[in-house]
Amino acid sequence: MTAPRRRIFLKGTVMAGVAATMGGGMLARSLAADWPRNAFNADNVADALKAIYGTDSTNDSNAITIKAPTETANGATVLVSVSTTLANVDSIAIIVDDNPQPFVMRISLTGAEPYMSASVKVHKTSQIQGIVRSQGKLYRATQIVRVVEGE
Repeated sequence: MTAPRRRIFLKGTVMAGVAATMGGGMLARSLAADWPRNAFNADNVADALKAIYGTDSTNDSNAITIKAPTETANGATVLVSVSTTLANVDSIAIIVDDNPQPFVMRISLTGAEPYMSASVKVHKTSQIQGIVRSQGKLYRATQIVRVVEGE
């Protein structure tokens, strides 16, 4: 490759890299717009639910199943799964009541099986809530997880 052609190639490569980086930055900003900052910063369950769903009104449901250990020696990683037999589920969230920020996560579903599983941190013995939105209404199931660190 001759020097002028090499220079043109290098300039083109650098400009393509800059364009990709700038485009990637715009993509990251657009994805960050959906970040539920108020939900993650909420220090109580009611405020977290209002930030996520616009309401804190939930109905208890036997159609939701939470699988989590009833007791754990290490609250840093507690495997929690939430599933439901409710129809038309569009969202599932996990909340740990006694964490400093109780909102853990939420997934949105479109035609997928209404199931989620995650490792969550449970700071101390607490109630875990599985929140399911079905047909515009919020339903919940709860389970206590006892953290026995240091006992």
